[in-house]
Amino acid sequence: MGQFTSSDMSEEGCYSRIAEKVSSITGVQLGDKQRALVRSRLAKRMRELGGLNVQQYYSFLQKNESSELSALISLLTTHHTFFFREFAHFEFLQTQLPALVKAVKAAGRREISIWSAACSHGQEVYSLAMFLRHHLQRIDPSMGFKVYGSDVDENSVKISSNGVYPWDDVKKIPALYLSDNFARGTGDISNYAKVKKHLKQHVEFFPANLVNLAGATKGKKFDVVFCRNVFIYFTHEQIAKITKELTAQLYPHGHLIVGLSETLTELQEGLKHLGRSIYGFEAAQPKASPAQAPAARPAASASAAEVMKAAPLDRSLIQDSGPVKVVCIDDSPTVLALLKRMLSADYGFEVIATAKNGLEAAEVLKTHKPDVVTLDIHMPEQNGVEYLKNNYNSNHPPVVVVSSVSREDSELALKTLQYGATDYIEKPALENLGQRSEEIRTKLNLVARMSQVDLSEVRKLETSFARSPIISNTEQKLRVVTCGINDLKRLKSLVQQFRAPQPPTIIAFESPGQILGSLAEQLEKETGKKVSELQDLGEILSNRVYLTSSDRLGELKGLKNVEFTSMLVLGDMSKVHIDHLRRWPSLHLVIEDLGRGFSKTYDELWSIAQLQVPATSFSYESDKVLSEHTVGGRAA
Repeated sequence: MGQFTSSDMSEEGCYSRIAEKVSSITGVQLGDKQRALVRSRLAKRMRELGGLNVQQYYSFLQKNESSELSALISLLTTHHTFFFREFAHFEFLQTQLPALVKAVKAAGRREISIWSAACSHGQEVYSLAMFLRHHLQRIDPSMGFKVYGSDVDENSVKISSNGVYPWDDVKKIPALYLSDNFARGTGDISNYAKVKKHLKQHVEFFPANLVNLAGATKGKKFDVVFCRNVFIYFTHEQIAKITKELTAQLYPHGHLIVGLSETLTELQEGLKHLGRSIYGFEAAQPKASPAQAPAARPAASASAAEVMKAAPLDRSLIQDSGPVKVVCIDDSPTVLALLKRMLSADYGFEVIATAKNGLEAAEVLKTHKPDVVTLDIHMPEQNGVEYLKNNYNSNHPPVVVVSSVSREDSELALKTLQYGATDYIEKPALENLGQRSEEIRTKLNLVARMSQVDLSEVRKLETSFARSPIISNTEQKLRVVTCGINDLKRLKSLVQQFRAPQPPTIIAFESPGQILGSLAEQLEKETGKKVSELQDLGEILSNRVYLTSSDRLGELKGLKNVEFTSMLVLGDMSKVHIDHLRRWPSLHLVIEDLGRGFSKTYDELWSIAQLQVPATSFSYESDKVLSEHTVGGRAA
């Protein structure tokens, strides 16, 4: 590697030269504010090349510029995006579609034309194609459409044209639009979904540099241009030049749409600000009533967080029939509080009631008439699957499942869809739930407003990814549950949910006294599992449940042949036992969601736990992590 060393330049100097090289070609600003991004993205590339340092990489770039520059541009200019991002723009487009169809026909054209500039890996393009395909079939089936996507990175253009995406990304698409547009991949891409030909025929991708658009679109005109969430990388002068060139390619009735966190401060003559981040020509501006007047425009320097705080969802140009009324069903007080916060009036929602299990929900819905219901799966008394099986019918409000259960789970998730749920959202860890707020709001909004649609193709796609978690190498794994004697009822429910094959499960009671033997007999009789009092630590077996005192936790953490432990904590735990957990090798800790501030020791547990969930989710979360964990380099 020595031949690549650039001894006459500092590390910082190398980063600056590399950033300047990319900026000079793409116009993307990679100055001091973006230095952390440059460093983090280059680190991955340098590892791929054998662990180069930045001086070595700079020398490598100089000697291999013709082949490496493309990879470097891809690395430093690709921005993060996802399907149906910033759905408010799609809502706006839906209100404009009838008028747009009329304008296109009046011009003698038979096809709506939309351009997604800076399309990254193509999710925005395919989102628009799915959206137009669905709505135009209902407005005017004779109207065609074409969505064009461009990006400065030629590798992104290839990825977009290929139309293959991880299933984890595709399953976040609202069911209404997912429809029959994707198929599961095979072989090496079996964990991916690919866009079907009938949708691909409506899209086209090409390379284009926003700071040098001359000839890029070959004289095409567009009804709508999307250029979202990229202006942060350009100077004010560049933004003015880019927007002038983009709007020059709009039809007179057209719209330019930028990111919700972006505002254009220098508008060419005739271009008007119609609503947050939506622009159109003055003659085509729809007249808004005083109640619908556009909100005050934020300063161009406002951050995304400031803009969203000022007006979380700008509905100034969107028809409003009142807030979407929601009933939330979940046994976690923390989750219910978070859902209420993200489904507030600011976002066009109103949570009119909550319930903590299926039985309570059935009573709530006798007196409340929501537009849509959110439903958890793991709940006491009656879980989400049982609730739907017993209560869902054609008169029931539409249901969106919000659960930590993987959407591919054939025993639980797919059954909720089979029994009537319209859509599904995978609930992440509590501290990350807010990251799914846009997906939650988008899916609830659509489900509440959608008329009866055929989701059979969506169900086929979901079923093609179906799986059940299987725990292998059980002799090298361990499950430990800590609890008190008064948790016996919940413990029984937990043990009943264990699905073979299972690693040894040790239940450690706080101060059990002399009753472990009788407790073991009772649990075995009531659960049908093999349960016994723990004696010799050297003779624990898979698919067995053992009872012991929590005073033995120190011994358990040193068991031979155990490479990984899933621990579940019901309730609280003493300080001395928490100290054992801190020193436990390869431990995945899940604690019961009692809410921060429950006790000093509980807050300490919270700080070291991987997950905080209701006890009803313990078995699933434990099975999931045990099935996913690798032992000796092999997938479990």
